[in-house]
Amino acid sequence: DDARQRIAEARAAGFDVIAWTFADDAFDRRFGAGAEELRRALGHGVDAVFTDSPSTAARVRPALGARP
Repeated sequence: DDARQRIAEARAAGFDVIAWTFADDAFDRRFGAGAEELRRALGHGVDAVFTDSPSTAARVRPALGARP
């Protein structure tokens, strides 16, 4: 998994990293669903997310120490 390295490269090039679209009803075999998928993305250091489930993102974000 090279997500952290790609995020670091994008930042070094002057970009913000924004991931989308997260939803509680979506499932991916690699990442899980809803909160787990958001935890992974925020844990990898993305700058922002688009989500269909804002209450889940609001619950997950502070638990990871992610910025508002």
